[in-house]
Amino acid sequence: MELKEYLHKPLFLWGCAAKFFLALLLVPAPQTEWFTPFMAAFWQNPSIVPWNYVFHNSTAFPYGISMFAVLLPCTFLDYTVARFLSHGMFGFGISLTLLLADLWLFYLLWRLLPDKGEQLLHTYWFSPISLVGVYWVGQLDTIPVCFLFSALLSLQQRRPFFSGFLVALACSAKLSMAVVLPFFFIYLFLTPRLRDFGKFFLKGFVLGGFVFLVPPLFSPGYRLMVLGTPEMLRIFDLHLSMGALTLYLTPIIYGLGLYFAWRIRRMTFDLFCTILGLSFFLLVFSTAAPPGWYLWIVPFMTIFQVKAASARHRTLLVVFSVIVSVTQVLFWPGPDLPVLGISLRTFFPDIMRHAPMQVHSIWISILVLGGAVVYISMLRENVYRNKAYITWRSPMGIAVAGDSGTGKDRLARTLAGMFGKECITHVSGDDYHQWDRYGVMWQAFTHLHPGANNLRQFTHDVTALFGKKSIVCREYNHTTGRFTPPEMRHGNDFILVTGLHALINKSLRNLYDISIYLDMDENLRRWFKCRRDCFERGHVLASVLASIERRKNDAEQFIYPQSKQADIIFSLYSVSRLRLEDMQDSAFAPELGLKVTLRGAHFSDVLVRSLIGLCGMRVDARFTEDLDVMTLAIEGDLTREDMAFIIPRLFPNLQDLLALEPQWAGGMDGVMQIVVLGYLADKMESKEL
Repeated sequence: MELKEYLHKPLFLWGCAAKFFLALLLVPAPQTEWFTPFMAAFWQNPSIVPWNYVFHNSTAFPYGISMFAVLLPCTFLDYTVARFLSHGMFGFGISLTLLLADLWLFYLLWRLLPDKGEQLLHTYWFSPISLVGVYWVGQLDTIPVCFLFSALLSLQQRRPFFSGFLVALACSAKLSMAVVLPFFFIYLFLTPRLRDFGKFFLKGFVLGGFVFLVPPLFSPGYRLMVLGTPEMLRIFDLHLSMGALTLYLTPIIYGLGLYFAWRIRRMTFDLFCTILGLSFFLLVFSTAAPPGWYLWIVPFMTIFQVKAASARHRTLLVVFSVIVSVTQVLFWPGPDLPVLGISLRTFFPDIMRHAPMQVHSIWISILVLGGAVVYISMLRENVYRNKAYITWRSPMGIAVAGDSGTGKDRLARTLAGMFGKECITHVSGDDYHQWDRYGVMWQAFTHLHPGANNLRQFTHDVTALFGKKSIVCREYNHTTGRFTPPEMRHGNDFILVTGLHALINKSLRNLYDISIYLDMDENLRRWFKCRRDCFERGHVLASVLASIERRKNDAEQFIYPQSKQADIIFSLYSVSRLRLEDMQDSAFAPELGLKVTLRGAHFSDVLVRSLIGLCGMRVDARFTEDLDVMTLAIEGDLTREDMAFIIPRLFPNLQDLLALEPQWAGGMDGVMQIVVLGYLADKMESKEL
């Protein structure tokens, strides 16, 4: 549903009317005492450094340039009306600005959750915390929160420079927002696929900082009001006395939150937003937080509430929101109602002042308990049960085995282009041959024999990479026939293992998430192998053909049986007739068909419909008698454009796992990419929660 359809819903219109009425009717104490006089002084004597005005209260405007700029339009309207009526500023300018910010944040949440508009109307638009914090208590924190969520939306839309600039605006609006910066850096720089984004984000933040954060530092008034605000010292409120020393707990808790984020191997965007929200929770409940800080957690609670499958969780959030709202009404000054000549500024706080201190303590304990329960629920449901978090606790393992010349390296390059080379550590079985091409022992062994390969070291190295350890490994150069000097290789998000014996070891098979065996029609395999070895690796045709015959027995004994251990078997065959003279033409590509054997796959029906309906391919699908194995015979033409069109529709939840600009393949290579992604999606769905 389009946003404009939600804007015409009675629920939204009633909410708008109620908030507009509150904005005009209520004049909160902070606006009367601090913000409105500050803006009035500016409009009476405009200056590029408004903080230098002298106030009896140095906390009159503890905000930066971006906050000041946002307040200008509506406060100018307020000032103009007041001057026309020969009256002081009424204060409705700030309230109207907050109403617009409220609408802005609703729009941002709708953009982040486009299919959840109805739930957003019930959860955010009528959030008790937001209603009380903005319109009753008069806090301005909705504005920096809007900047923050604009930055998140820009990041989701792959505009990192603008995202960094917006984070600088958020920090300018309220300096406390700087607590989000380390989390952005952890997300962008520790996720391999996003490191280029991180550089652009940093450039945008530096530019925004120079424009909005650095210039005010030269103002004594700014340093007094913003850097000297008591809120900056709240992080030291929670502490333990240790003799002559004091242990400050809030910085420790914040540091542990950073450590937890750093320990997550790979964050998706949803997981990053959750970690950010949980960090705000920790800060709010580990300090004597002012009411404005609770506005920081409202959109994160809304996202959790909208996504929560359990009615119990939704009820919990509603109860917690009511507790927070009642706390703000009871403990913080209320608004004035100039139209009615009523002041509620001290009404409820006076009641609480006469209550026993034990009542205060019990109520605050209830508030903290509610916050702790919500925090634990969000941590459990949105982190520990997050499929990406479960999947990436260890690297994703993909193994590709098959006879020589079946296309293992080609498939490896295809998968690397799909997931991103920076996210993959590739281990090739060729690097573990016992001897180089000129070793005399090849007269007694073929490459297919396990004894001609250092499988013990191969197993050790692959196991080490899955254990997040680094290895030192040489590489076999197929052009020279020699090994390169050993180099360090590190673990990564994906461990891609290819080789003649990739599936021969049971302990390694248990590590793999997807096991692939490459097969090929024998005539086609000989044709491809002869073209590769003769024209890419410099071998003589006669020696290549002799090598094929010599390896036949070892292939039957050691290579072919591995197909029984594979989740997926790709078997290429030629649709057209092959000729030896075509091998010399590097541009010639025979028309191929692909037979795919899938064990235990649940996505095959969607795959068949997509290949036929969206790509116009010919697919013959058959099940075995036990319905556990499906065989697909696929022919036709699949273009890269087809791939770019169907992948987001087939696998919308896997976009965070792909390269920022995936290199889609055409033809049967593209079909293989689709099948691997489908199997990966199945694996993620079946992870134990």
